Amino acid sequence: MQKKAWIIPIVISVGLLGYGIFAITQNPNDAFWLPIGITSLTFSILWVTIFQPMLRNRRILKTGESASARVLQMFETGVTVNDSPMVKLEVEVTPQRGSTYVTTTRVLVSRLNPMMYGPGTIVAVKIDPRDSMQIVIDPQATAMGIAGGASGFSGQHVDSRRNEAMSELIAEANKIRTEVLDSPTSKSAVGTIVSSWPLDVTVNNDAVGMEFLVEVEIPGELPFKTEIKGVVASNNLAKYSIGRRVTLKYDPADPKNRITISGVV
Repeated sequence: MQKKAWIIPIVISVGLLGYGIFAITQNPNDAFWLPIGITSLTFSILWVTIFQPMLRNRRILKTGESASARVLQMFETGVTVNDSPMVKLEVEVTPQRGSTYVTTTRVLVSRLNPMMYGPGTIVAVKIDPRDSMQIVIDPQATAMGIAGGASGFSGQHVDSRRNEAMSELIAEANKIRTEVLDSPTSKSAVGTIVSSWPLDVTVNNDAVGMEFLVEVEIPGELPFKTEIKGVVASNNLAKYSIGRRVTLKYDPADPKNRITISGVV
């Protein structure tokens, strides 16, 4: 139903664009219809493909029923956000009540760990109370080892080489964090967590390595998205959920790469 509802604005946008092309050939004074049509169609496409799914996922994470799911297949979509690929997953969902069933979902994965949701991976998910076929992977619960409310979830086995590589990434992220926070030239900004995923590494058995896709808002500049890696205590993961506002510190010389989360709003 939700998908069908968006046929109307897309059809209207295409109609405005077509009328704009027709109008400009009939009367140059009506040329303003062309940019209106282009803007309307662009916004409709962005809303349907990015913003509306983001809002829906945020709602499901807040109101959905917790469950576990096993990844059956993973497909490339050809879509990337800030160099992070979006993949389509076919999963077998095991709800707390009722029988297992198969559905699909889409999720961003780290370009550094594209197989983090490979076939066989067990993940925590939230089920849309309005439509059980709509699910969202819960990265915080997955990282904490909770799938459908069960403790002891460990996820897909990873080999020592990947663990070592992830540990090196975390070490580098912590180095950047210390340098930025201690630098007298660093500046403050705010941001919104767009997506997140665990990095398959734990620190001192009570914290996990995480990577966040954050939309950064620097005063006087256009917002941009960047990835920020760091370590979060397991009992604080909920504070860094999708849609959460965070405070940031960044190096003015390289804000996209030398930036760190300094707290939550």
